[in-house]
This record gives sequence, structure tokens and C-alpha cells, in this order.
Amino acid sequence: MEDLKNTHLDNFNIIIDCGHGGINSKGVYTTAPNKMHTFSDGEVIYEGVINRQIGKRVFEFLEELGYCPVYVVHPDDSRDLPLKRRVNYINSFDPKNSIGVSFHSNASPGHNARGHEIWTSVGETRSDILATYIGEEIIDEFPEIRFRPDFSDWDLDKESQFYILRKTLCPFVLLELLFFDNKKDAELLKSPNYQKRVAWRITNGIIRYLKTLR
Repeated sequence: MEDLKNTHLDNFNIIIDCGHGGINSKGVYTTAPNKMHTFSDGEVIYEGVINRQIGKRVFEFLEELGYCPVYVVHPDDSRDLPLKRRVNYINSFDPKNSIGVSFHSNASPGHNARGHEIWTSVGETRSDILATYIGEEIIDEFPEIRFRPDFSDWDLDKESQFYILRKTLCPFVLLELLFFDNKKDAELLKSPNYQKRVAWRITNGIIRYLKTLR
């Protein structure tokens, strides 16, 4: 881990956005009925909870290595903040001194899709570089799991006009980590081992990007 430790970017902001809401003190999922899935065996999975768990692991890895991560919403805060509030907070940081990662999990109409995706805004920006480094790390760690790229512009990321990608000023990517409505993917998403492995690889991808700034 020594070569990953921060030595030059003490004031650089790494913004962690855990998508959607969590479960509040009354046991209510604040994004219900969206972004959750009930399987045939009665098990329920909440995307916002998974997003918080993985985002927190990335945050902790970055802190351990001496970087300066910040949360848009703390994992212990169950609120599902509107996208405009998230974007306004992200844009309150100097875009030349910041990057951001939004954590999500995917879903499909037939509940049978699997794999990882990473999204950036439309066009060629530095977000593409960040996305490529993170994507390469995930592919290397999980070669048996499909990575769903878009090579039409010669890189791994897919492009979208998602509000949070279109409106943020700093390099910013949105991760879709597996499909929470697929039973096999859901079992992985809930696994502490998967969460630790994917979080470490996302952390590595972020740091690879930061090294290009030195």
C-alpha cells in the first residue's frame, strides 16, 4: 500500500455520492418503493443501502491512505437528497481541485441482466480518464463478471445525459455495480468480501487518476 499513499494532494477533494436513500430510524427505506427489489423467496434488497456500504468502504480506504474524501450524504444519514441538492453541494468545491464518484447498482426489466457499468457525461472529458482507470481495476479484479462497456468512442465508459453527470463541474463518474434485482448479483452485493474487493479496486482507480495530476 505504500506506493498508493498520498504525498502531494492533501487538499484535493474526492467526493463520494452514495446514491438514493437509506433506512431511517423507524425502519423505513426512504427511497421506497423505488430502487428496491423483492425476490421470490421474500428477500428484499435495497439499492440505497448497498450504495452506502460500498461508498463507505471506499471512503475509509482513501482516508487510510491519507487522502481527503468527503460525503455528499453520510452513510448514517438515510435521506434521499434531490439531485439538484447533490449537484449544488458537489459544485461548491473547486472543480479544478476535486473529483466525484456516484455509487449505484443497476436493475433490468426482466431481472436477468448482470454485470458492471460505468457512466460519464457526453463527450470527451477528464471524466473518461477516471472512468477508464476504475473500469480497468474492476475488470482485473472480477474477470468472471461481465463488464458492460461502450467501445464506440474507444473507451470503457458509457455516456449519458444523467443530471448528475451533466451538471457537475468536476471530473465525475457514476458506477452501476452489478444488478440488485438479479439474485446472483444481489448475493455478491450483500457480501462483505465483494464489497471490500470492489471498493479497494475503485480506490486504486481513483488513485491512478490522481497520479496523473502530479
